[in-house]
Amino acid sequence: MKKLSYEWFCEKTGKCSVFKMPCEDCDRSCPNLIRVSFGMGMTRMLREKIFSRDKLCLKCGSKDKLTIDHIRPISRGGSNDESNLQTLCRDCNVEKGNMIIDYRKNG
Repeated sequence: MKKLSYEWFCEKTGKCSVFKMPCEDCDRSCPNLIRVSFGMGMTRMLREKIFSRDKLCLKCGSKDKLTIDHIRPISRGGSNDESNLQTLCRDCNVEKGNMIIDYRKNG
């Protein structure tokens, strides 16, 4: 099984580092730092904004093992735009797979 590697990319300085090592000008708590894997990434600030907005898994209500889910998956043309993101627990995210399902309440 191939081990995945990630790059940490600072949007502010434009510098990268591989294997979770932060760029020399930042640390992992830097809000400008994004994790890049499979060509996608999102800022820590955006992740925290989505978690703060949703507060729990929007499918089952769990507050454990929360993840950010793409309503329209990247593999189906989705983006990291806030309007395409929702909070799901790990189990619900895995169950959803690459289906397009919006669990957010309207209104």
